[in-house]
Amino acid sequence: MDLRKINYDMKISQDIEINFHKTLGENYFKDGNNALGLLHFEKAKALGAIDQKFDTQILEVKQKILSLNATAMPFWSESESYLSYIEDMRVMPKDVYITTALLISICLLIIINFTLKKSTAFKNLSIKKKQLYFAVILFFAFLFSLSPLIINHCYLSKQKFAVILKDTIVREGPSNIFEESENARVVAGTKVLLGKKYNGRYKVFAPKCFEGWIPVKDVGLY
Repeated sequence: MDLRKINYDMKISQDIEINFHKTLGENYFKDGNNALGLLHFEKAKALGAIDQKFDTQILEVKQKILSLNATAMPFWSESESYLSYIEDMRVMPKDVYITTALLISICLLIIINFTLKKSTAFKNLSIKKKQLYFAVILFFAFLFSLSPLIINHCYLSKQKFAVILKDTIVREGPSNIFEESENARVVAGTKVLLGKKYNGRYKVFAPKCFEGWIPVKDVGLY
C-alpha cells in the first residue's frame, strides 16, 4: 500500500471539495442569496480553505448581510466573537496540534526533571520507588500534553456549527406552541452553535442571546 499516493489522492479530493464550495458561495452571493453564500464559504473554510482572498470574500458577505440588517449588529457581534475562536481551533491543522503536544511534553519533562533534582524527598527514595514515581509522573504528563488533540477530537470536531438560511423565530421549546424567546428574531446569515435535535427543531446552544429552538429547515450545517 502506497501511503504517499493515498495521501495525495485525499489532498486532491479535498481541494476539489473546497473549490466546489467556494464556487457555490461566490455564485450564491452574486445572486443575492447571502446566507447560502456564507454557508458554502464556511464549509470551504472548515475543509481547510485559508488565504487572504478567501478571507476577504467571507468578510464581504458578512458586511453585506449586516448592511441589510443593521439592527442585528449587537447580536451578530456576540455570535461572531463567541464562535470564531472555537471555529479557528476546529479548523487548525493537525500538525499544529501535534506540534503543540510535543512542545508541552518537552516543557513538562524539563520542569519535572528540574523539580525532582531539587527534591530532597525524591533523592531519599529507593530506586524502585523512584522509577515508579517517575513513571506515574510521565504518564500524567503525557496525558496532559495530549489535551489539545483530545479536545479537538472529542469536542470541537463533534460540534454542530450552522448558518441561519432565512429569518427565523427562536422559541422556548421545540414546537410552535411555546412562546418566543426574548430575542426571538434571528436574521439570515447569523452563525450559531447547535445542540440536540428534537421534533424537527434544533436547540441553539450559542450564542446565549439566541438560546432556544429553531426549525431544522431554517439552518445549514457546516
